[in-house]
Amino acid sequence: KLGYPAAKVRVEPDPFPEDGGEPRLKVFIKEDKKLEVSLEGNRELSRRKIEKALTFNKEGGTSFFDAEDSARAVRTLYQKKGFPLAKVNFQRTESEDRVNVVFTIEEGPRAFIDDIAFSGDPSIPTRRLRKQMLTRPRNLLLLRRSVFRSERWDKDLSSLQGLFLSKGYMDVSIRPDPEPEQKDPGRVSLKVHVEEGPRYTVGSSRWEGVDPEWASRVDQEKRLSPGDDFNPVFQSREAKRVARYLAEQGFLLARVETSHRVLEDEKVDMLFQVRQGPRFKATGIVVTGNEETKTRTVRKAIRLSAGDTIRNGELVLARDRLFRLRL
Repeated sequence: KLGYPAAKVRVEPDPFPEDGGEPRLKVFIKEDKKLEVSLEGNRELSRRKIEKALTFNKEGGTSFFDAEDSARAVRTLYQKKGFPLAKVNFQRTESEDRVNVVFTIEEGPRAFIDDIAFSGDPSIPTRRLRKQMLTRPRNLLLLRRSVFRSERWDKDLSSLQGLFLSKGYMDVSIRPDPEPEQKDPGRVSLKVHVEEGPRYTVGSSRWEGVDPEWASRVDQEKRLSPGDDFNPVFQSREAKRVARYLAEQGFLLARVETSHRVLEDEKVDMLFQVRQGPRFKATGIVVTGNEETKTRTVRKAIRLSAGDTIRNGELVLARDRLFRLRL
């Protein structure tokens, strides 16, 4: 509060003072340099609101990077208040006992999002792309103001990339214009350029390491078929699904490793290497610690006998049944 955001305070107990007095606490203070902040160009927002957005006190520093973070926070504040074209620059000077930071603010006009345009001729319809985004054009009928916010915009761009990846466009590139374009007073337009690249699809899938007696059952757990959109994440999910199925059948150490090969026509051949491992069975059930409850009662709740296949799901159900006994 006094202007020393980088101050350090350390407290140590002194139970046996040299002067023989009462026990006390020693407080060591290192003030560091005093920070002075100046604002220029802020007409629409008060100094108090802007100072509240600064990150110096939150981060406990006065370095160049702290000043840069504060400038970014002030720009975000202006965007939240409806100034999408706001720019914030700073100049930092330092002496032996003082740090001076001057923020120069170009507020720009208060404006709302009028349109979101996509270039690059993406195959996904514009309506679907806009639906993927949290940032929407202004719509007075829906009482939607559509204020531009950089943090929301960044999430929208990541969401768009995820959408294209889910459609098999693994080489997609999404480049937004760095600044909104102002066409009319009070309205801005956002532009996004999309380079899809080729669309990859599943060509074939090959499974190795599955015992013949389990091959047909494992085949029923598959979800990817030739012609489906390909993404390494989809292949990984396929492998995890089969590994979980095998674990539920008693193959508790089952593992599935994946690899793939891209062909010239953007078809992808997938390989699943299965390490099935042994199938575990119960050799016996030992009940201990049941001083108040009969062993027969516990065994009845477990519902597992010698020779039964050990399945994770059934073990969870057995534990739940034991809890319901309120032992």
